[in-house]
Amino acid sequence: MVDRLCQEYGDRIEVAWKAFELRPEGVSLPAPDNPTRRRRWETSVLPMAAERGLVMKLPPVAPRTRLAFQAVELAGDHSRRQAMHRATFEAFFRDGRDIGRIDVLAS
Repeated sequence: MVDRLCQEYGDRIEVAWKAFELRPEGVSLPAPDNPTRRRRWETSVLPMAAERGLVMKLPPVAPRTRLAFQAVELAGDHSRRQAMHRATFEAFFRDGRDIGRIDVLAS
């Protein structure tokens, strides 16, 4: 979606990513197989993704995201912020990988 906006508007827009940690330390991680979570995804997230042509699936993990944010910032120091965002989103939402793990972020 962001890629489409950037292609359509070019340098007339600037994407500014803001980190928001949904599950900071001290907050319990939701159970991946929680029926309420699954129902929310099936009734709202997945239909919206399909309408927009996005390939998404319910992630089997609910990780902490602090390391992912740090990895994106490090990538930004090397002019790779957008590529790292894409890789992180694909790893989590498409491939179901745990983006709270260093080995996943490094790959």
